[in-house]
Amino acid sequence: MTQKNFFDEIPFVRAIACLLVVMIHTTARAYMPEKSHFFNEISLYLNQVSRLGTPIFAVISAFLLTSSVINRGFYLKKFMTS
Repeated sequence: MTQKNFFDEIPFVRAIACLLVVMIHTTARAYMPEKSHFFNEISLYLNQVSRLGTPIFAVISAFLLTSSVINRGFYLKKFMTS
C-alpha cells in the first residue's frame, strides 16, 4: 500500500527559492564589467544573498527524492522515465 505525502511547506519554500533565483539575474544587471564591481553595495549584497536560492532547490529535490524512496522504494526504470 503506497502512502501519498504532501508537504505543505514545500511550495512556499520553492516560491522563495524561485524569487531568489530571479533576484540573482535581476541584480546581475547592476554589475559593471569594465570597472569590475557592482553599481552600488545594495545590489552586491542582494546578489550574494540571493545565491542561496540554487542550493535550496537542490535540498528540496533531495528531500523529495529521499521521501519518495522511503515510502515507495526505488525503481531505476521508473526514475529514468519520469
